[in-house]
Amino acid sequence: MQNTGLDAKAFIALTVKKILWSYFFFLMPLSSFSIAYSEETLIDLPTPPPNSSLYVSGGIGFINIDNRGPGVRAPLGLTGVFNKQRTIIRTTIFDLGFFEGNQRDQRYQRIYSYYAPSSCIDTEYAPNGRYVSNYHCSNGTDLLASSSMELHYIALREVWIVNNIGNITLGAGYRFRSPKSPYATLSFLFERPYRGSGGVQLIISHDIVGFGLLWGYDLRRLF
Repeated sequence: MQNTGLDAKAFIALTVKKILWSYFFFLMPLSSFSIAYSEETLIDLPTPPPNSSLYVSGGIGFINIDNRGPGVRAPLGLTGVFNKQRTIIRTTIFDLGFFEGNQRDQRYQRIYSYYAPSSCIDTEYAPNGRYVSNYHCSNGTDLLASSSMELHYIALREVWIVNNIGNITLGAGYRFRSPKSPYATLSFLFERPYRGSGGVQLIISHDIVGFGLLWGYDLRRLF
């Protein structure tokens, strides 16, 4: 009977040892794998936007000004983004507009046909003139240089548009010359922390309508 009791105790002790060894060889690697996987998941989470950023900003788009017609707009300046205050301040130092001019020499006339593209004629060659390059019939290009300042409020955050997450902003601005005019603005802006920013913008006033693309370079990359 004593031998039977000893055998039972030995069997129990051996079984406990096997269970402990199984835990260390199988369960511990699994738990470390789960911890590493959870850490990797945390690392892959998107970086939250910084509280504030400063960008060198530029853009390209279209603009229509009363008494000048449509043209191309190219703004260049600085943009400050203050996410905690839900505010964006944009200062456009060079607000350039390129419009068709009125510098064409009257000796050159453009003729139109239903059966062929338009052509440019030099009327000084009698009797029917002579075909010349089309640029002679161009009115040239006028440059309107101005500057502007805008204040935006971040109305909606974390808006997804075409796989880009960004902010929808409402704001107001003032153009200081050519012409002087206040205007309202609506834009979509997305940020990539420590890389750059981009977006689209619509501006509207009683004599100005514009739409274009915007992008920025994060100045913190230089420091």
